[in-house]
Amino acid sequence: MMQNIDESELIKLLSKFECDKDEDIQNFITNKEKAIQYERLQKARTYIVFDENQIKEETIENLDILGYISLATKVLSVPDEVSNRFRKEIDGLSAKIHGQRINEFSTYLIGQLGRNSRFKSEELPGKVLLDYADSVISVAMNSVGGRATLIECKNDSKLINFYSENGFKIVGNEPDENSELMIQMIRIKN
Repeated sequence: MMQNIDESELIKLLSKFECDKDEDIQNFITNKEKAIQYERLQKARTYIVFDENQIKEETIENLDILGYISLATKVLSVPDEVSNRFRKEIDGLSAKIHGQRINEFSTYLIGQLGRNSRFKSEELPGKVLLDYADSVISVAMNSVGGRATLIECKNDSKLINFYSENGFKIVGNEPDENSELMIQMIRIKN
């Protein structure tokens, strides 16, 4: 995100992003430069989506952010009720190590995935953002290994259906930093 742009210009650009449907998605990129802070601390990478034609013709101050994704790694702690069969599916080899159930798995986290409210879903479908996240994660998987992608979403049937339709399975839930219950869903690369 911060590779080819002055930070003050970047802050102005990010402040124009709007997400009426999810305050957390808007705040991550606009308030207190959280996305920039995560970049500096190497906690996450944020990728901004622009209209390719607009990039060729416009200056930075006139660009519109269509959407963005933010990716990181996270250790997934699975609940006790997760079956050994599903643990083995996540791990790829076994549900146990030295006779002990595997309870934690390294994952690639899609921490944020959001579209600017000024653009319709027809202009930038959620599937396009998810495919973009997948392409970046695939490069990491092919370079260093790993097989699980994690998404944590609000307990909203539309979101759960969207991720389910795209191969994610519910594995548990966890409260976020605001104590809101988030549904954890993973997808395994075979």
